[in-house]
Amino acid sequence: MNRGRKLMAALLSLLLLLLLLLSGCAGSSIPQQESTAVTSGNTTGNISNGALVAYADGWVYYRNPSDNYSLYKMRDDGSERTKLNDTMSDSINVAGGWVYYRSRAASTETLNGFVYYIYKMNPDGSEQTKLGGDNSGALNVVDGWIYYVARDNSDNPSGIYRMHVDFADGLGQARLGDDVAYFINVVDGWVYYDALDNNANSTGIYKLRTDGSGRTELSNVSVQFLTVADDWVYYLDQGGTIGKVKTDGSGQTTFGDASGSFLNVADGWIYYVNTDDNCIYKMRTDGSGNTKLNDNTSYTINIVNGWIYYLNQDDNRALYRMKLDGSNNQAV
Repeated sequence: MNRGRKLMAALLSLLLLLLLLLSGCAGSSIPQQESTAVTSGNTTGNISNGALVAYADGWVYYRNPSDNYSLYKMRDDGSERTKLNDTMSDSINVAGGWVYYRSRAASTETLNGFVYYIYKMNPDGSEQTKLGGDNSGALNVVDGWIYYVARDNSDNPSGIYRMHVDFADGLGQARLGDDVAYFINVVDGWVYYDALDNNANSTGIYKLRTDGSGRTELSNVSVQFLTVADDWVYYLDQGGTIGKVKTDGSGQTTFGDASGSFLNVADGWIYYVNTDDNCIYKMRTDGSGNTKLNDNTSYTINIVNGWIYYLNQDDNRALYRMKLDGSNNQAV
């Protein structure tokens, strides 16, 4: 009997050891998965401005208007300029060792004659791979998922979707909720967006969880632009007035003296294109310190590593950049 108990104890000990070893192996795979997860492939403000520029690992990735809007990369000082593809591209996100973007292709099925598909490639331009079968926009690459707005054959938004970065050629796509939007920002497990009615008119600012649950109205103001920064949703209403509302729907306020057509928010400052003269201004997020930064007719505002990148309509929409205080204004 004593020998039997010892044998049973030995077997239990061996079983426990095996379980510990197995659980240790399983546990060791979790950090490997987490190490490949990404935070975000671009800033929310840049994404709302078309994500024409992104920054990663010492490189500026940008859409080059001087070469059919194809993708390039360069160093901060403008050196080592390198062409990455040959197609019209935007919505640049850089994450997990890949460059994600929209690529334009001709189509006989859409009214405007083209579609934008989701692609990824290596930072050197190799392994260009189609990921999505939807005509898409507003790419947000966050934590291993691509969130985007699908568009119909008339190029109108048709739904908010997500797709895993490992699924090629449109596999694994899922719609999030029933709403339609132009703008989406994915932040801290929530998708913030401008909900549209059947005529593509804004009905307010909403959010839902990244699994499609928890749809919540934050404001019923009709907006033409939005971006999320530091627990606030900044927006332009239909008249161009700049406003903000907390991500829980409280504290809504407007900046009555400022009217814009594009805006970006970074490090406590709101950067916007003033509708009075179409130049870029900045003001603090409390509305103070309103300052003019350039004298060019400007379009879109992307902020990367201390530089403001914008399209200069006075120079055939060439890509320009300047420092955050307006100095060093120059063509890229």
